Amino acid sequence: MKKGFTLIELLAVIVILAIIALIATPMILGVIDSAKKGAAESSTYGYIDAIEKSDLKGMIETGDYSTKKDGTYDLSTLTNVAYKGTAPTAVCVVMKDGSVESGSFKFDQYVVDYQNGKAKVNREKTEVNCDPTVEKTIFDETKGVNVPQLSKGMTPIKWNGTTWVDTSESDTDWYSYGTTTETKNWANARTADGSMWVWIPRYIYKITSGWHSATTGTIEIQFTKNIDDNWNSSVIGNIDNSTGASASNNKWTNHPTFTFGDDEVTGIWVAKFVASGTTSAIDIKPNVASLRSVTIGTIFDASRSMETNERYGWGATGNGIDTHLMKNVEWGAVAYLSKSVYGKDTEVWNNSNSAFKTGCAGSSVNVANETLCNEYHTTLGVNASTTGTIYGIYDMSGGTYEYLAAYVNNGNANLTTNGLNIMNAPSKYKDVYQNYASTVNNKGDAIWEISSAATGGTSWYADFSYMPDGSIPWFARGGYYTDTSNAGVFALGRREGSAINYVGFRPVLLVGEGL
Repeated sequence: MKKGFTLIELLAVIVILAIIALIATPMILGVIDSAKKGAAESSTYGYIDAIEKSDLKGMIETGDYSTKKDGTYDLSTLTNVAYKGTAPTAVCVVMKDGSVESGSFKFDQYVVDYQNGKAKVNREKTEVNCDPTVEKTIFDETKGVNVPQLSKGMTPIKWNGTTWVDTSESDTDWYSYGTTTETKNWANARTADGSMWVWIPRYIYKITSGWHSATTGTIEIQFTKNIDDNWNSSVIGNIDNSTGASASNNKWTNHPTFTFGDDEVTGIWVAKFVASGTTSAIDIKPNVASLRSVTIGTIFDASRSMETNERYGWGATGNGIDTHLMKNVEWGAVAYLSKSVYGKDTEVWNNSNSAFKTGCAGSSVNVANETLCNEYHTTLGVNASTTGTIYGIYDMSGGTYEYLAAYVNNGNANLTTNGLNIMNAPSKYKDVYQNYASTVNNKGDAIWEISSAATGGTSWYADFSYMPDGSIPWFARGGYYTDTSNAGVFALGRREGSAINYVGFRPVLLVGEGL
């Protein structure tokens, strides 16, 4: 007779198997989990090993990043980001604003999260140093100015006597803002397309003579520490924040160009030459025909779109930078620094070239309508620079008028016809006025402070002053190559905003977190 298991025996077997399963499962899962962790760790170290063998250098944008593992691993050809800790569990990243983040490391536009081995897109991180004890330097104590802030794609450059050469941020010869001719070397940088930019450090100013006068006066400058305009109050006294007849008249005054909407900036980059190229590919280069015959609205959009144009080397996101058409206060910031002991401190020569070539100087200070071009790097050419050296900004006197993002809000049809987009833009991108009399309340824009009347040769150096009004509501500054002594960095002009053959423009670039 065949016998089977009794019900009790079957139940006993099931219980025994369940006990065995309970004991074995954690061990099995542990093996699997360890295998997963090992694979993740192996994958992570694979990334590092591949970089070390140069297999992944193409993933990282050469010249913009460096890597460190446990403080010892270094890829010297790459700068501007650091990694420390033991992957996959300990990674730290210090941001440009000094804050510390952990758990991620940037490969080109991708951030590899070493905590789980996954890659995710994050273009907003701008890592600079992984040691939390090291703070990013904003103010150069030795040179007494804020350190020029570079974006991705920008390279410091200096003049070697013959040509511009690339240098580094650590090069002590990159820039100086001294009071002698040999030290008036404002910081210059070049974007990936070859366009050139000049750094205007944040400062406060005081007009010690010539305030609201046609008589050329004097301007004192004190450079700011980071964004602390009042750092030297124990010596110079408090900064005057009033408006009206007392503002900036022999009183230390904040310059408004360094407050950009809700952001306080440590300086601005200004195009070294008037713009050239096309509206879709703006260049800032010397000895080429300037870009003209474009409406002010088109100019405004073209300048704004630069920040998402990859030709400049900073990518297409616009994160961390802002490009825009120059405003009156930014023009004034350059003009005032030029008139101080840190600039040329005498009249900037005209660009008298009748072919509208950028970076030219005439044969003398107020000459007009010449076919010659004393190029910007020549002995005569540097006289057309805001420093009197090759390191300054050019084309601010003569050459072409320059449209600015500034207008008198008088309701004229030329406002909406030629620049409705500017009128609709956020206030940080424009300067808006009512009339000349109202400009007494404005600081730093080189209007009321350096002129005596709305019309005539009433600005410093006898530059013309023609306040926009009526059907010509848009500001155009500097004059052009026919204007002789009426042209200049303090010249104030007006135009309809239409496309005019002798009116160009100049972009401004801001660099910083949150822009």
